[in-house]
Amino acid sequence: MADQVVVTNIGVFSRVGLMFQYLAAKIDTDVKSDIQMDIAKFVLKRAQELVPVRTGALRNSGRIAMTSNRKGLEVRFGTSRVRYAMVVEFGRMAYAPFPPKPYIRPAVQAAQKKWQQAAKASFVKAKRSTFPRVIR
Repeated sequence: MADQVVVTNIGVFSRVGLMFQYLAAKIDTDVKSDIQMDIAKFVLKRAQELVPVRTGALRNSGRIAMTSNRKGLEVRFGTSRVRYAMVVEFGRMAYAPFPPKPYIRPAVQAAQKKWQQAAKASFVKAKRSTFPRVIR
């Protein structure tokens, strides 16, 4: 009798279980929310281009959501019906080996490269308008 476990709030376990059913790339920066949304849209579009498609369910499960702290955005793949987002991204060695086919990580790397170049160009443009060239 002492070994029995009584669960009173099944909702907690459901929410914890759902956290393992999707894969997310977080965009949690100190920049304006419209720039965050642009970055999130870029990552989502690029990841949907890269995801391997058999039925289209994983590609269609891609979405943009708020982070848990409500300060950033997440690009998520996978739902309670599409539970294999992590298996496709990272692969699996146990039960029926499956090689990794990354789609989120390359999308995030492409976004980092693109937005770093955009930030640098914006900085150079602002610098030129603020500090005129000195002609001697």
